[in-house]
Amino acid sequence: VALATIVEAIKTVSNDRSLHAADYNSLFLRRASVLSALGRTAAALAVVEELVSRLPERELHAAYSTRAKIHRESFQILEAAADWMRAAEVTEDDAIAGEYAFFACVALFQSGQFSEALSPCGRAAAADRQNGIYAEVNAAVLTEVGDTEAAAQEAARAIRLRPQASVLFKEAEMDAATEQRETSADN
Repeated sequence: VALATIVEAIKTVSNDRSLHAADYNSLFLRRASVLSALGRTAAALAVVEELVSRLPERELHAAYSTRAKIHRESFQILEAAADWMRAAEVTEDDAIAGEYAFFACVALFQSGQFSEALSPCGRAAAADRQNGIYAEVNAAVLTEVGDTEAAAQEAARAIRLRPQASVLFKEAEMDAATEQRETSADN
């Protein structure tokens, strides 16, 4: 029903009653999302590809982000993360770039791909030094890859920014401090 509504809205506005991606970018992105929700992944990706071929570079981030969501919904996590990072690269808005990097970070983290999550999580955390959630997730990724010193610093920042930050991060911060003292004592 939603897809039919979108198509009819486009046809009503268009003089020649055909679909023109260049004129209705947001509707085409919505159409791709609806197709994906209906399980028509290939058709959804084809709609996005048409937009990617037509959009000016400054607008590509929306198409890449939509394609990332489609990939995530079809459990293609690496492809989703790559598209979110592409979106982060082409957007001119640093805050939005940080959000795209965070989306990539979370997708990779949730799928257990911690090494791959390092770069996007670090980028998101660096993009907004006042965002406690970015710091918290970055600390979790750093913990998973065994970088306890950096994890402790990020956990401390997360706790400072978000006092309600997970008890696990408070424990990780204490564990890292203890490990650092023990390492210093051994030297």
